[in-house]
Amino acid sequence: MNLMEIEQATRQIWPALEQKALPYGVLRYAQGVSRRSNSLSLFPECEARGAELIASAEAFFRDRQLDSIIRVLDQKSNASCDFQALDEMLEAQSYELQAPTKIMVMDVPSIPSSQPSHSLEVIQLTDWLKIWHEFSGQNPADFEVHLKMMSNLSNTHCFAVLKNEQREALSCGMAVISGSGVGLSCIATAKQHRGKSSGQILIEGLFDWSKNQKATYAFLQVESANSSAISLYRKLGFRELYSYWYRVKKMNNLISRLEQ
Repeated sequence: MNLMEIEQATRQIWPALEQKALPYGVLRYAQGVSRRSNSLSLFPECEARGAELIASAEAFFRDRQLDSIIRVLDQKSNASCDFQALDEMLEAQSYELQAPTKIMVMDVPSIPSSQPSHSLEVIQLTDWLKIWHEFSGQNPADFEVHLKMMSNLSNTHCFAVLKNEQREALSCGMAVISGSGVGLSCIATAKQHRGKSSGQILIEGLFDWSKNQKATYAFLQVESANSSAISLYRKLGFRELYSYWYRVKKMNNLISRLEQ
C-alpha cells in the first residue's frame, strides 16, 4: 500500500480535462467543476517551494478565470516536507481553508458478500451519472463536464448501482483499479433509503468486483465533516491513512494582487 500510488490513483479516479506536470505537483483543470480536478495537487515527496508553486498556481488558474486552489497534504504524508510551513504561508496570503478530507484504506475482504434481496448492476456511464447526480444533489449544469471527465477514465473501472427486488435504485458508486488497489468514489444513496444498509451492501458488492480484478486493498476519500459516511466506512474496516485539505484564493484577490 504505497502512498505515492494512492495519490496517483486519486487523480486517475477523477480525470482532469487538462493537466500540467511540475516538479512538485500537477496543475489540473476541468472547467471549474470540483476542487479535486481544478487545483494544484502536490506530490507527497515534493520539496515545497512555497513562492514558486503559489506563483505557478495563480498564473495557471488566472488564465482560466478560476480561483487559485492548492491541495495540501498533512504532515503525516511525508515527514521530510514541511507542508505545515507551506500551509501557514498560504494562509498569510489570503488562501482560505476548505474541505478537509480523509484518505481511508483497508484490505479487500476475502469473504464474498451476501445480497439475497439486492442486485448490484454494472451499467453504462451516462445512465449511472444520471443516478449519481440525483442521489448526491449535483448541479445539473455540471453533467456534461462530469461526462467528459469520466469518459477519460483509462484504468479498469465499473459504474455500479444497487437495486432491490422491485428494480428500484437504492445506492450507486464507482470503483477504479490502480495497481494492486481499488479506489471507491461517488458513493451515494437515494434520500428515502438512507440509513438502511444499502450503502454498505453496495460497497461490499464493489469489493466482490474488485477481488475479480485482483485488487488487494481499497481506498477512498471522504470529507472530514461527513460523519455518517465515516462511521459507515469504519464499520466496514476502513482506517485513516492521511488527510489533505484545499487552500483557495478567490479570483478577485488574484486580480487585486496583480494591480498592486
